[in-house]
Amino acid sequence: SGFSVSPLDGQIFVFGGQGLEGPIDNAERYDPKTNKWLKEPDIPTRRTSPTSVPFDGKIYVFGGQTNDLEALSANEILYPVDLN
Repeated sequence: SGFSVSPLDGQIFVFGGQGLEGPIDNAERYDPKTNKWLKEPDIPTRRTSPTSVPFDGKIYVFGGQTNDLEALSANEILYPVDLN
């Protein structure tokens, strides 16, 4: 729970979320053509409840919360790998 989802180039990307130990830094993508999930490089900041938006071939990830439910001001630009 607490993850963010963004579509890009016909695929679906999922970032962050809440794990058993608190916020996580996972990044994964789903390819509907192959019906497979692929691991992406972890995002730099562990966070739950971020916002993400695709723009110009990149995905921007904003804010979210820490394990103590403090708001994060961290913003990151992610460049998804090997979309072919």
